[in-house]
Amino acid sequence: MRNWVVLGSALLLVDAGCADRVLARAGSLPLRRDATVSTLELRGVARRVPDVVLATAPELVVIGDAGPLGLRLAWLMGRAPVLLARTAGDARYRRVLLAFGAKAASPELVRTACDLVPQGAVMASVHVETGGDPARGRVARALTGAGRSGAGWTRHFSYGEVRSVIARTAEDTGADLVVLSSRARNPFSRVLLGSIGCDVARKVACDVLFLPTETPVR
Repeated sequence: MRNWVVLGSALLLVDAGCADRVLARAGSLPLRRDATVSTLELRGVARRVPDVVLATAPELVVIGDAGPLGLRLAWLMGRAPVLLARTAGDARYRRVLLAFGAKAASPELVRTACDLVPQGAVMASVHVETGGDPARGRVARALTGAGRSGAGWTRHFSYGEVRSVIARTAEDTGADLVVLSSRARNPFSRVLLGSIGCDVARKVACDVLFLPTETPVR
């Protein structure tokens, strides 16, 4: 039986278009009683976001989808786990879809994804295959290597355009949370990943969690 990680800190980024959604989602987070929860209103100070994230080192950043979402994701990508609160309400997640990247199928990613969602959630994975890509073996090793965290997953493999495949699989599985890996080493890759993440977020009708797969970018 896996444990649901209890967070010691969170940063909530709010503005007029999404404050209610961000605050409602924060109410469902597994926070310690003594957790540090910081709120930053983005109006007029959006460019300070990277500095605030580095200074506060939150275990999770929660944002809404109002405003220049792609740019905000680019600022945050690789620095901390980022939860995009697209849906209203504070219900716990029940069906989670983890989208494995080309090189991000690892036991660590599986365990981290499981740690940040409630125990009992139905877990599934999706991988977009390319020619000669040994995806099935890599995904199987990642789930097996994660021990109990990787048990009982439903695995989906498909060919096609990455964004569309993830969105279609999320709809087919009834996912209320899609988990994407972020592997951003430099500003250009952060902008690129921010664009992909933004496109996925626009296509799916649920929340999206971005998980760094490396040491956070400083």
